[in-house]
Amino acid sequence: MPFNALSGLAAHVEIGDIPVCFQKFTVAQKTKLGSVNNFCGGGFEQYVPGMAGCKVTLEGPYDAGNMPFALGANIQVKLFFTDLITLDVFGLVESIDNEADVDAPAQKCKVGVQSSGPFAAAIT
Repeated sequence: MPFNALSGLAAHVEIGDIPVCFQKFTVAQKTKLGSVNNFCGGGFEQYVPGMAGCKVTLEGPYDAGNMPFALGANIQVKLFFTDLITLDVFGLVESIDNEADVDAPAQKCKVGVQSSGPFAAAIT
């Protein structure tokens, strides 16, 4: 396979179909593992996959008046790694953290979204 690193300059975020000016996003996908340990496992743990979910964290400068987030709100987050590589997550706003620092060039905003429902639980 050829090496195909992606630049962060190609990334962007939309809430629904509205672009939002964040500077960083992270996606933590996970699946719960159910233990099925038994006497036939040869002394090794055994698991089966269970429920899948993901947490999206959006970070960037606070764009006052252009970040309509409310705790508990059901939103669609479209994460664009490039214009062709995307991940859509429907979820609930779990956290909103704002930061103001007199020595910082801009106030910061961090929004956490927990998935609720299906999403593409993979990367290529």
